[in-house]
Amino acid sequence: MEGDTGFIIGIAFSVLIVVSLLAIAANVNGIRRLLQGLLFPGGEPPIVRACPHCRLQINARASVCPFCRRDSEPWRQVDGVWRRTAEGGTEEYFDDASRSWRDASSP
Repeated sequence: MEGDTGFIIGIAFSVLIVVSLLAIAANVNGIRRLLQGLLFPGGEPPIVRACPHCRLQINARASVCPFCRRDSEPWRQVDGVWRRTAEGGTEEYFDDASRSWRDASSP
């Protein structure tokens, strides 16, 4: 009888694991949203950009690189559009359609 108990417990755990894996597979997007909510309470993961000095990825809004500790002009989001001040002091915006920076003074 003792051997049967271990066998039954093993079968029960196996069924529980299979059911859990099926539930997870059926709801992958829900789990992804749950994890994003835990990791990024504000919603989406932060937008990153390359530091102009060390080229490591930093938060787009960062004004100081956390790796090389040098100043860096932060990107700003204005009316849902990313903007930055380019070299030479010209204002640029990020065009999502072309995935490139455009001069903000031209239409």
